[in-house]
Amino acid sequence: MREVVARIRARLRGVLGDDVRSVDALDRAVTDPSDAGRLRELAAALAWYAERDEGFAAEVVGWARQYGPAAGVVQNIHAGRDAYSAGRDMTVQQRPETDLASD
Repeated sequence: MREVVARIRARLRGVLGDDVRSVDALDRAVTDPSDAGRLRELAAALAWYAERDEGFAAEVVGWARQYGPAAGVVQNIHAGRDAYSAGRDMTVQQRPETDLASD
Protein backbone atom coordinates (compact mmCIF):
# COMPACT_ATOMS: atom_id res chain seq x y z
CA MET A 1 0.00 0.00 0.00
CA ARG A 2 2.92 2.35 0.69
CA GLU A 3 3.99 2.04 -2.93
CA VAL A 4 0.52 3.04 -4.09
CA VAL A 5 0.50 6.08 -1.80
CA ALA A 6 3.98 7.05 -3.00
CA ARG A 7 2.85 6.80 -6.66
CA ILE A 8 -0.28 8.86 -6.01
CA ARG A 9 1.71 11.47 -4.10
CA ALA A 10 4.26 11.69 -6.96
CA ARG A 11 1.43 12.06 -9.49
CA LEU A 12 -0.15 14.82 -7.40
CA ARG A 13 3.17 16.66 -7.22
CA GLY A 14 3.37 16.42 -11.01
CA VAL A 15 -0.13 17.84 -11.42
CA LEU A 16 0.40 20.59 -8.84
CA GLY A 17 3.70 21.55 -10.46
CA ASP A 18 4.88 25.02 -9.40
CA ASP A 19 1.71 25.77 -7.38
CA VAL A 20 3.53 26.38 -4.10
CA ARG A 21 0.34 26.75 -2.06
CA SER A 22 -1.13 23.46 -3.27
CA VAL A 23 2.16 21.57 -2.88
CA ASP A 24 2.36 22.97 0.66
CA ALA A 25 -1.21 21.78 1.32
CA LEU A 26 -0.20 18.29 0.13
CA ASP A 27 2.91 18.25 2.32
CA ARG A 28 1.01 19.47 5.38
CA ALA A 29 -1.79 16.92 4.83
CA VAL A 30 0.81 14.14 4.63
CA THR A 31 2.53 15.40 7.78
CA ASP A 32 -0.69 15.60 9.81
CA PRO A 33 -3.58 13.73 8.15
CA SER A 34 -5.76 14.17 11.24
CA ASP A 35 -6.03 17.93 10.64
CA ALA A 36 -9.37 18.41 8.85
CA GLY A 37 -8.45 21.95 7.77
CA ARG A 38 -5.36 20.74 5.95
CA LEU A 39 -7.32 18.00 4.23
CA ARG A 40 -10.01 20.48 3.13
CA GLU A 41 -7.36 22.77 1.67
CA LEU A 42 -5.81 19.88 -0.26
CA ALA A 43 -9.23 18.66 -1.41
CA ALA A 44 -10.06 22.15 -2.69
CA ALA A 45 -6.79 22.27 -4.65
CA LEU A 46 -7.37 18.82 -6.14
CA ALA A 47 -10.95 19.73 -7.07
CA TRP A 48 -9.71 22.90 -8.77
CA TYR A 49 -7.22 20.92 -10.87
CA ALA A 50 -9.72 18.14 -11.60
CA GLU A 51 -12.23 20.69 -12.94
CA ARG A 52 -9.65 21.82 -15.47
CA ASP A 53 -8.18 18.44 -16.45
CA GLU A 54 -10.58 15.61 -17.31
CA GLY A 55 -7.76 13.06 -17.35
CA PHE A 56 -6.69 13.97 -13.84
CA ALA A 57 -10.33 13.96 -12.67
CA ALA A 58 -10.71 10.42 -14.02
CA GLU A 59 -7.56 9.36 -12.17
CA VAL A 60 -8.87 10.76 -8.88
CA VAL A 61 -12.20 8.97 -9.35
CA GLY A 62 -10.33 5.76 -10.14
CA TRP A 63 -8.22 6.07 -7.00
CA ALA A 64 -11.31 6.65 -4.89
CA ARG A 65 -13.06 3.61 -6.37
CA GLN A 66 -10.04 1.36 -6.13
CA TYR A 67 -8.63 2.35 -2.74
CA GLY A 68 -11.58 3.93 -0.92
CA PRO A 69 -12.78 0.64 0.61
CA ALA A 70 -9.28 0.02 1.97
CA ALA A 71 -9.58 3.14 4.10
CA GLY A 72 -12.38 1.70 6.24
CA VAL A 73 -12.35 1.73 9.99
CA VAL A 74 -10.95 -1.32 11.75
CA GLN A 75 -11.50 -2.11 15.40
CA ASN A 76 -9.78 -5.01 17.11
CA ILE A 77 -11.53 -6.54 20.11
CA HIS A 78 -9.88 -9.39 21.96
CA ALA A 79 -12.08 -11.99 23.62
CA GLY A 80 -11.30 -12.47 27.28
CA ARG A 81 -9.71 -9.05 27.46
CA ASP A 82 -12.06 -6.52 25.85
CA ALA A 83 -15.25 -8.41 25.12
CA TYR A 84 -17.54 -11.16 26.25
CA SER A 85 -19.80 -12.52 23.55
CA ALA A 86 -22.56 -15.07 23.83
CA GLY A 87 -24.88 -16.00 21.03
CA ARG A 88 -26.06 -12.85 19.26
CA ASP A 89 -25.18 -10.48 22.09
CA MET A 90 -21.89 -8.83 22.83
CA THR A 91 -20.88 -6.83 25.85
CA VAL A 92 -17.74 -4.71 25.72
CA GLN A 93 -16.27 -3.84 29.07
CA GLN A 94 -12.96 -2.23 29.83
CA ARG A 95 -11.11 -3.65 32.76
CA PRO A 96 -9.78 -1.04 35.18
CA GLU A 97 -6.20 -2.26 34.70
CA THR A 98 -6.44 -1.94 30.90
CA ASP A 99 -4.78 1.21 29.55
CA LEU A 100 -6.15 2.04 26.09
CA ALA A 101 -3.19 4.28 25.32
CA SER A 102 -0.82 1.30 25.43
CA ASP A 103 -2.85 -0.81 22.95
